[in-house]
Amino acid sequence: MRKNESSYDLSRRLAPPEAGQGQHSPSEAEPRIKRETVRGEASLAMLEPQAAYALWAETYSPYPHNALMALEQQALLSLLPDLAGLTVLDAGCGTGRYLRLARERGATAVGVDLSAPMLARAYADGGSVARGNICALPIDSTSIDAVVCGLVLGDVPHLEIALGEMARVLRPGGCVVYSVVHPIGERAGWSRTFTAAGRQNAIATYWHSLEEHRRACAGAGLRITGWQEPVLSEVPEHPAVLVVRASRERAAPPEAGQGDTALARRSHVTHAQRSKAEPC
Repeated sequence: MRKNESSYDLSRRLAPPEAGQGQHSPSEAEPRIKRETVRGEASLAMLEPQAAYALWAETYSPYPHNALMALEQQALLSLLPDLAGLTVLDAGCGTGRYLRLARERGATAVGVDLSAPMLARAYADGGSVARGNICALPIDSTSIDAVVCGLVLGDVPHLEIALGEMARVLRPGGCVVYSVVHPIGERAGWSRTFTAAGRQNAIATYWHSLEEHRRACAGAGLRITGWQEPVLSEVPEHPAVLVVRASRERAAPPEAGQGDTALARRSHVTHAQRSKAEPC
């Protein structure tokens, strides 16, 4: 593995969940975070997302750097509307992968991410960015035409809060297109790893079931208009990613409980320190 590559270990075969594991019932509110990666590998460090991205930012490529990311990007781009002339938010932009792609498609694009080291990379590449939590977006309500969120929602425990914030900032008729590693990975034992300073690390993941995605979209006033579960040819037994497109249907946005700022008018990393730093 080259130092700027990550990998998703999808090689493990599905097994029936043990008693008390697997899909949770709708009444169970606590999200599931998988802290254990490949069993028996004591040397593999498990990191919370922000600690991981601080280590990884220097070498994290703003382009797909494994087969799963290439598959995910192809599916997500296929669900995007024509972005020319639109105002687009890349929620959880990292080093600016979708920020760049939105600009190339004629959008006025801005990125938000909680990781300052990742944002510095996106800003250096010409991106308009601000630091913030996707569960408390520093953006005015009804100011965005489309939200893109690529492989980010596995980093947050409460899916409904993040999607509610994306719905809040959308204009009526606007859409959010997001992707996650497929929820089947929780039962399959998938892990996400990267190498930094010569050591392999794993990123802790919050898993949300397919039903939780449907419920969170509905609760945010988002109507699902596209749904893809593409499969990697190397692992054809089950889907690798989930990609969703959902449109904002409410005439009025959800109330902003975090306080709005005009993010579209701010472009430097150091200008945005307004959102809570805690995960949502």
